Amino acid sequence: MDINTIITGAYPIKLSPDESKIPWDDPAFSQRMLENHLSQEHDWASRKLPIIERQVAWITSLLPAGARILDLGCGPGFYTHMLAEQGFRCTGVDFSPASIAYARQQAQAEGLNIEYLQQDVRVYAPEDPFDFIMMTFGELNVFSTVDTRTLLSHCAQWLVPGGKLLAEVHTFDEVKRQGMAAPSWQRCPQGLFLARPHLLLTEHAWDETAQTSSTLFWAIEENGDATRFGNQMTAWHDEEYLRLISDCGFTVLPGPDSTAWPVSETFEGKLIALLAEKAMTTTSDTTQINERNSALDIPRIFTISESAHRIHNPFTADKYATLGAVLRMEPGTRVLDLGSGSDEMLCTWARDYDITGTGIDMSPLFSAQARLRAEELGVTDRVDFIHNDAAGYVADEKCDVAACVGATWIAGGVAGTIELLAKSLKPGGIILIGEPYWRLLPPTEEIAKECGATALSDFLPLADLVTSFDALGYDVVEMVLADQEGWDRYVAAMWLTMRRWLEANPDDDMAEEVRTQLTTAPKRHVAYTREYLGWGVFALMAR
Repeated sequence: MDINTIITGAYPIKLSPDESKIPWDDPAFSQRMLENHLSQEHDWASRKLPIIERQVAWITSLLPAGARILDLGCGPGFYTHMLAEQGFRCTGVDFSPASIAYARQQAQAEGLNIEYLQQDVRVYAPEDPFDFIMMTFGELNVFSTVDTRTLLSHCAQWLVPGGKLLAEVHTFDEVKRQGMAAPSWQRCPQGLFLARPHLLLTEHAWDETAQTSSTLFWAIEENGDATRFGNQMTAWHDEEYLRLISDCGFTVLPGPDSTAWPVSETFEGKLIALLAEKAMTTTSDTTQINERNSALDIPRIFTISESAHRIHNPFTADKYATLGAVLRMEPGTRVLDLGSGSDEMLCTWARDYDITGTGIDMSPLFSAQARLRAEELGVTDRVDFIHNDAAGYVADEKCDVAACVGATWIAGGVAGTIELLAKSLKPGGIILIGEPYWRLLPPTEEIAKECGATALSDFLPLADLVTSFDALGYDVVEMVLADQEGWDRYVAAMWLTMRRWLEANPDDDMAEEVRTQLTTAPKRHVAYTREYLGWGVFALMAR
């Protein structure tokens, strides 16, 4: 490219999909970046060592001796090196070949047994669990919403029960400030992007809807040649961070104060350290119960409003029949259904396709209804239903089809649920994921919340949802989508159930909540849910 490309370029800037991240894995670029990491004259690449030492002291105070630590985006290994010196077993993952090479050399020189991997953290897959996972210096913000949710779900899978996650993130205002910054330029005898003399032009853009900040760098050489680089960051409000972490299977804990976790004057008020803990679990031969819900039941509002439902999602019986047909299941196909509800799916498939299967659900009422339905259809010899928490459940016998149809919260989202289901699946088997998506993207956060979401970022447009499966290494081999009639049958059927329950239970402690729900739900449904929200089941096979 030459300088004319810059002159005639569009504004505001728009990054292409392949330039949303700086080329951290380019050998020459990573070597120049390493020089900035090692510099003690500034702290825009890595913290100065006295700051890191204080942060490491706080981490040490949290953990038992010999704990296993994973540093995602470890750079040249400053944290892992200091932690390993204190007896912790450390692993560092980073995309930069120069940083990883430097970290390995330093560990070898000091006789420290630290595992360093030069890899994109989004595709990293450890074999053994960790006690503590850390991502510092805004590492999480460089990823898209989909990648962020996927990575946090993976972290929940990689931690031992009770293990802790530390995520140091940029504030919403800081990411937005970067996106709103004015264009700038500087003379560079040599610089981060090019080793040769150049002029560096920088432009920014802020996308209020996507909550992303984009930066475009133009490196212009003496002969007029221009090379462009891009970087994008995702912004999250404080409450969105907390909800995101909680949705991925963590309990948010009080984080460190500024004394325990200093950030330096450069980043004062721009970074916050979030601490979270993975839920404790206990496991026996047949039961895997998550301690976050010792009563082992779903919230009572659902057992009231959906007590007359056979299907607890926007599918109809016809949609389940279509799904069963397109999967081309042979007699004897074994199916596992996590978060199975009253499991009309397993019961009717056992009748129509002679499959066998097991449903796992936390609701005693819905589990009992599933057993009654199996008796009604005469398939009790082919399906069984276990009242249990599906979170973390792994079948003793591998199955041909592993499903979670509308309950991906059990593993912190789609990515974590796919990873959980894969543990029960035979090679070449099919995973079924039932998930909402935006039919129409709500123009405001308020409308997203009226659709039942906690935030606009809770769901993806259909194209982005399908793309996320591809990013996880799965082929989408079939899909069946609900329609507005299905939404009506699912949502509207609750209204009569709630009305009759109120008439029978006027003095119940739940009466006020049920009355509020009955009053507001019809208006909210016709104005928002059936217009903006879609739902479908996606059949996936690992590549």
